[in-house]
Amino acid sequence: MGRNSNASLMDSIINDMKVNEEFMRDKAKSTFNEVLELINDGIDYLVYTAKKWKELGEKSVDEFVKRPIYFYINNILLPLSYAIYADLLIANLPACFMELRLMLDSLAKCYMAEKYTDEKSFFEVRIMVIEDFMKKRGISTSKLMKDFGQDIGLKNKPQKLWCKISENWAHTRGFVKTIIDYLIKEGMPPPYALIIPCSYSESDLTSIKQLGNNISEFKKILKISLSKLTIQKDKKEMKA
Repeated sequence: MGRNSNASLMDSIINDMKVNEEFMRDKAKSTFNEVLELINDGIDYLVYTAKKWKELGEKSVDEFVKRPIYFYINNILLPLSYAIYADLLIANLPACFMELRLMLDSLAKCYMAEKYTDEKSFFEVRIMVIEDFMKKRGISTSKLMKDFGQDIGLKNKPQKLWCKISENWAHTRGFVKTIIDYLIKEGMPPPYALIIPCSYSESDLTSIKQLGNNISEFKKILKISLSKLTIQKDKKEMKA
């Protein structure tokens, strides 16, 4: 592909993103706001970790390499929040849902690792302890989500959200059904099943609204789980 072709492709992508941003602001403002708020939440949590780093001084490196939740905030939550924003603007809805699913999956595992594994170990080791425990006991991710929900006082809400995203967007059967349902209703496949980037149409609003609702649910789960970890950790530090 020549230089002119590369420039032409980039111009096309940028144009699609601009058109889709205008569409989102006009037709799906609530979802667009949810995505932007998710990014802002990620930034707020990042600022919190930066403050903790400063407070800890010389102990900061030793503390941060042990904390799964700090890894989650810095390396999963914020980057994937931006990824959802970028994918939303190129109309890559499947990627948006899959990224949100990974954020929820990782939140549950990092939370459980933070709370139930040896706090003196490296964060990767602590996360792998959870992974190995699940494998040895035959615990599915769905079951982990249920336990996670019980632990943070939200009962089966995390499990329901994880299953809903998985069934419709992450598993082949559900993904095929989503495309076929769209095809039957609209007489053609959804744009993301043909080429990406692409422009949205009115027919995409149902999925876009679903994404916004899912993000809203995730944000509530995120806030409660991180709040619990922060409170518990601060209490330990006060007693130390």
